[in-house]
Amino acid sequence: MCWVNDEVKTSDLGDARLDARMAKILRSLGDKPTYRYSAAAI
Repeated sequence: MCWVNDEVKTSDLGDARLDARMAKILRSLGDKPTYRYSAAAI
């Protein structure tokens, strides 16, 4: 299991799509820690 899943499993942004998007952004940032946020979050 990815660390991102552990971090967001209890998150509730009110919409499952937002929860999934947050996980995707965190995963991207974790994969590219030296990138700027705007470049990593694509």
